[in-house]
Amino acid sequence: MTNFESGITSIYSGEEIKPNFDVLFHISKKSPTQVKYFEAITRSHPPTANHVLRVHLAMVTTATEFGFDHITAGFCGFTHDIGKSVLDLEFIDAMKKNKDNFNEIKKIHMFFGRLILKNMIPEDEFTPPGKSRVMGINMRHHEIFGSLDQLYPRKQRTALESEERRVNILSEEDQLISKILAVCDVGDRIAFGYNSGEKRRHFTEIFEGIWDAVINSPVIKPREQAALIPHIRFVSEFYAGLKEEDVSRAKLVLNRSF
Repeated sequence: MTNFESGITSIYSGEEIKPNFDVLFHISKKSPTQVKYFEAITRSHPPTANHVLRVHLAMVTTATEFGFDHITAGFCGFTHDIGKSVLDLEFIDAMKKNKDNFNEIKKIHMFFGRLILKNMIPEDEFTPPGKSRVMGINMRHHEIFGSLDQLYPRKQRTALESEERRVNILSEEDQLISKILAVCDVGDRIAFGYNSGEKRRHFTEIFEGIWDAVINSPVIKPREQAALIPHIRFVSEFYAGLKEEDVSRAKLVLNRSF
């Protein structure tokens, strides 16, 4: 075991982290259009639906632990992949086999996600926190992997930046939420694999995988990387201990709304 691995292991508490379901209950009752798009993902590509639910639970539980806005965190976790609801997900599976194609998927689903959030879902389904706030956070949920320049073609990027300047300059808290969303998204993929069929990883592997993505980020500065360590530790513990029955319970909450 390396010194780095030993250091990671030493911060693992092994305590059971219980997922927070409160926001999911709220979404199931107050956000029928969002649930409709989630249902579309569930029918066409169950692994993505499972991913969305786990990221949502990770976001809300992490926000509750660290005392930032868990309602906004929950909405962002639930809608971060909503753009995939209009895509041919068999095509997505095929595209994921190639790294360059995978980067294109990031661009496509984030672009369609923004269009759905902006044009298809009523504002009152986001009260609180407000639709523009969720859009601003969600469009950065792959920022660990690159800046807007790298993730969007020029025309799309110009539209996004223009809208952000007009309605949604991210607060300090929302910048943190966007980074935590990226951490939860990466953590889930490491823990469960891209098709949710791989063996769950241990805490050390999850932490190390997220940390590797963070320190290689072209947009997250060293001081910000260090500040994320407690959040990465918590998210890694969350995924290491997440139970199948927790995901089943989350599905049950939403199935009542279908």
